[in-house]
Amino acid sequence: MKVILLQDVKNVGDRGEIKNVSDGYFRNFLLPKKLAEVATEKTISDIKKQDFKNAIKAEKDLLRTEKIAEKLDGQEFIIKAKTNEQGKLYAAISKQDVFKLLNKKKFKIKEEQINMVIIKETGEYDIVIILNHGLEARIKIIVE
Repeated sequence: MKVILLQDVKNVGDRGEIKNVSDGYFRNFLLPKKLAEVATEKTISDIKKQDFKNAIKAEKDLLRTEKIAEKLDGQEFIIKAKTNEQGKLYAAISKQDVFKLLNKKKFKIKEEQINMVIIKETGEYDIVIILNHGLEARIKIIVE
């Protein structure tokens, strides 16, 4: 029996593949767990259309992420903070502070995408923003 896999199935195949399986395996295992459906011309065309839509969506997301990376990469941001005589900050600068700063500047990123250590002294710090699709942007935070 020809079936289309709706999810990855170990030792059978990956999502979207058309496979030949026994009737009993399909009826007793794949169908009840909604792992596959019978491969008809309609279901095959539906899967291909959905894959095409997903590919277009992924391409648009990649282009949008590349634009964000280009705008962010190399940017310098100044943060003014209160310090003692030795240059130590009274309040450390964390991911959340950088996240708020970037959001004020209209960069749409998530806090967990910021890769940095907590800043406790004045100076210049390189920070990596890890974006989707394996892209990275490097920014500089200058603490005064």
